[in-house]
Amino acid sequence: MKDIPGYEGLYAVDEEGNIYSLNYRRQGETQILKSFNDRGQRRLVELFFNGVGQKLSVHRLVLLTFVGECPEGMEACHNDGNPFNNRLDNLRWDTKRNNTLDRVNQGTQNTLKLNPASVLEIKRLLFEGEMTHVEIAQLFGVSQAIISCIAKGKTWRHI
Repeated sequence: MKDIPGYEGLYAVDEEGNIYSLNYRRQGETQILKSFNDRGQRRLVELFFNGVGQKLSVHRLVLLTFVGECPEGMEACHNDGNPFNNRLDNLRWDTKRNNTLDRVNQGTQNTLKLNPASVLEIKRLLFEGEMTHVEIAQLFGVSQAIISCIAKGKTWRHI
């Protein structure tokens, strides 16, 4: 267990991804904090400093404490694709691209971002009007909202 940088003497984290209050309820007891879901995408905890609470990602706290600050252009990545597995041996700092490629390879993200050729095909299908936005979205593995944005010219207007 190591103190979390910026919260020394108040909070600590272990290699299993447990966050501890070192002075729970101001009684000098050590207590594992309960984390909560952030829209089902990751685990958060609320840490307090001088009476002000801040919600922080457990995976980022583990990496910050054991590996160091996030390098510029990097983000926290889960090696196994499970955003709730916050063990140190499952985490790393890496690029957004590599994180996306991990999710594609792990099957937790169906497709990479659209490319110009696929957008041209989407626009052709929209122009023909024989498929709904939902059907086109399913065909390309993206959300219906993305197809709507392309149709309205909010995104990919240069294509």
